Amino acid sequence: MSESAIHLQIVRYSFKTLKLRRNLKITSTITTSILVTELFEDYMFVERLQEAQAAQEALEMEVISLLEEEKFDFSNYDHNNYYDLPDMS
Repeated sequence: MSESAIHLQIVRYSFKTLKLRRNLKITSTITTSILVTELFEDYMFVERLQEAQAAQEALEMEVISLLEEEKFDFSNYDHNNYYDLPDMS
């Protein structure tokens, strides 16, 4: 193999390597972007879930507080039937 043929092979190999590196960099950038987006969406979901849980806990505390103020006796009610609760109006 002549020197020019070897040089040509090296140039072709270098070009293919650069092309692969560029494609890998583009793919890596896209993958990173997708992962960051998914991570942000997961974070937002967790944040909304925590807000909902905090709201639920606050509501439960308010209900307990109202029931304690009125001193309802639930001993005669079926706790499995939510419609069997005393009229609070």
